[in-house]
Amino acid sequence: MGKILTVEEAAKYLNLNPQTVTRKAQKGTLPAFKIDNRWRFRQEEIDRWITNRSNRGIKEESFKGGVRSKGTKAIGYIRVCTQEQTKEGISLEAQEDKIRKYVRLHELNLIEVVKDEGKSGTDLNRGRDTKSYRSVREKKG
Repeated sequence: MGKILTVEEAAKYLNLNPQTVTRKAQKGTLPAFKIDNRWRFRQEEIDRWITNRSNRGIKEESFKGGVRSKGTKAIGYIRVCTQEQTKEGISLEAQEDKIRKYVRLHELNLIEVVKDEGKSGTDLNRGRDTKSYRSVREKKG
């Protein structure tokens, strides 16, 4: 049957606020059902919903490893600076997966995903040298 998600789990999976997930379920814009007056979501239906939304009137094509659509331009930025973060489920791959789901959900035009590996968060000047900073300055994203 597949995994059944609570509102909180669905929100985390979709990278949305739980109130937003509840509102979408109430409006019928997100596939959901109720058990004992509580919203539940089938993960496979959410995945299908994301795919359908990304295919609905949007021509997708490969573009620098991202998704190009008619939506607003976006640049994904991911970073992990410690081994602990990698073990806690916020690896670069997990972050990139969340960004790609978010982009599909909100019909954005993902220009690129920039990886900032091993940089210290305390170095406030590190951002001026990143690809994402240059892309924003050049109005690419």
